[in-house]
Amino acid sequence: MPNPRPDFSPACPIPYVVQTSERVEQLKTFLKTEFGQVQRINIEALIRLYEDGKLEPRQDGEAPLYLVDGQVVDKDPWEDPSIPKKAKRWCESMAESFPYSDVVRMHQLHALIKIPEEYGGEGEPTRQLLVCNNTGSSVLTLFYSDLVALEFDVSLHYGALRSAGSILTANGHVILPTIAVDIQILTSTFVPLTPWLRETAVVKADTPGEFRLSGAAMRNHLLFATPPGNANLYVAQKKVGIYSELAC
Repeated sequence: MPNPRPDFSPACPIPYVVQTSERVEQLKTFLKTEFGQVQRINIEALIRLYEDGKLEPRQDGEAPLYLVDGQVVDKDPWEDPSIPKKAKRWCESMAESFPYSDVVRMHQLHALIKIPEEYGGEGEPTRQLLVCNNTGSSVLTLFYSDLVALEFDVSLHYGALRSAGSILTANGHVILPTIAVDIQILTSTFVPLTPWLRETAVVKADTPGEFRLSGAAMRNHLLFATPPGNANLYVAQKKVGIYSELAC
């Protein structure tokens, strides 16, 4: 009898597996940075767990591990109202996706970002920027210049720090700080297309040729479509908006 569910070779035949020793070295390196010093209590607790054999690196499909002030917790501390606002939170998870395709040809969207109010943001300043729409990226790209424009201060806004993310790039995995920001997508005439959405962002050095890539939050809220040739990008909140644009 033929198999009703034939086996397909996975898109990634040899998945990347993070080794404990590799993750420990990543954390020790990150601990030397300004972001790492703010999260010292959580990073040192993680290192002890790894070195004592009580924890293995998160792999693809496994749930994240959360820490608050050096202690493992069961719930997402960013979603748990019982966690004190000044607590140091950490999310230990599998590597984020950060594709390295030809972003020059990608469509760009207007957006605003700001520091979340619960992490010390006061609504201002906001940062107006363009992001490349990239369906393969699970995190928003920000640059250190964006944090300067937001007046981000790790000593004041440490609640927004999430982790030292292992980011997959064309040159392999690199360790970069990830933070929580609020983002709002605008139309081409600068009218808000979405409410403020919570997004995870990876922070990179300002480098010639680097682009900001979109994260997952806006794709969970909006519908996207392109006609043959990929000349235009149509964005709408409902399917009827996409249909009407493509029918024009």
